[in-house]
Amino acid sequence: MIVVLFSGGKDSAVAYLKLLELGVSKDKIELWHHDIDGGHPTRRMDWPVTQAHVRAFAPAENVRLRVSCRVNGFFGKLYRVGASYPIEYEDEGKIKICRHSKTQIESDRLRKKLLQVLDPDDQEALKEYGQRLNV
Repeated sequence: MIVVLFSGGKDSAVAYLKLLELGVSKDKIELWHHDIDGGHPTRRMDWPVTQAHVRAFAPAENVRLRVSCRVNGFFGKLYRVGASYPIEYEDEGKIKICRHSKTQIESDRLRKKLLQVLDPDDQEALKEYGQRLNV
């Protein structure tokens, strides 16, 4: 299997076409697209047409497409307090989620607790798992 990390842009499209030119069979190629916005309702990083283009390209070419995203998208990563949110991906039409790491599990526990009662000690403990943008 040959994986093409497929943004939908000209570089990844040409990489795919070059594989065909080299004689690689389409059934040996998978296009993998990572949705930067993570399905967030207010798109901010990807072009508005990116998802539709990627989802139209693969079936038009009769190649398998895998789509993934970080839960809460780019801004969820940017403004997070605690460990990163997990990755979701599509597999045979179903949305699946990658197994949480130990740090994600503990970070989620602390995050939920913080939403209930903002204890300063827990807030500092949560930051040990990672923090972006001091807020």
